[in-house]
Amino acid sequence: MKTINSTLRDLAKHSFGVVLLTGILAISGVASAKDLLGSLKGDSKTSEEKPAEQAPADVKGPMVNHFVTSYGSLLSAQMRFAEAFDLKDQVSLLSAERESLSSGAVDSSGLKKVKSTSETAQKEIDARMAEEKELSTEGKKTYTAGLLDYAKALLEASKTVKAAEQFTNAAKGNPQGLLSTEGRTASYVAKEAPGYASNLQSSSKLAISFAQRNKIEVPKEATSALDGM
Repeated sequence: MKTINSTLRDLAKHSFGVVLLTGILAISGVASAKDLLGSLKGDSKTSEEKPAEQAPADVKGPMVNHFVTSYGSLLSAQMRFAEAFDLKDQVSLLSAERESLSSGAVDSSGLKKVKSTSETAQKEIDARMAEEKELSTEGKKTYTAGLLDYAKALLEASKTVKAAEQFTNAAKGNPQGLLSTEGRTASYVAKEAPGYASNLQSSSKLAISFAQRNKIEVPKEATSALDGM
């Protein structure tokens, strides 16, 4: 003997059955006949569309967070290097950008400004390294602390690159998700991540090389983070 649910499913397969079943449900006092019919026929349109809409959002938050965290650590490292080399103006500029990042109000325009400030500071730091400027005992300690910050920046940069790959793939199925301010920021980060990580890796090698030449302590975290890139 067929069960009630089985009978209802059989009716739902035929157009006449749908009309008849709708009438039965209405007479029975079932308000959501359309919903019940949809479930009996296996309507999965909503469940199929939902993942595609949510995929970029699931990735872009962590990706941007990793990027901002990495840049924050890089700015800290550059501040310490600038302090060790007595680049007072750069210390001030880098500090302001780091505070801006920590405020939480991050967008693509703000990140571009951070990038510009960081690159300018790095040029001056690299110039001092090329001069083989000898650091004081206190300066060496400050420099070593900067290498630790560099290690943190490298680790977060690696996570950013991986998240950027996932975001790019997910965004292909939902380009409209990139139209918002948050979406544009995530898109900017995804494009910047590979180049940022590569430049960070290169500058980290230079920083460690300078330390080794000038008998400055190099934390094992700095070398292991570099090896992991």
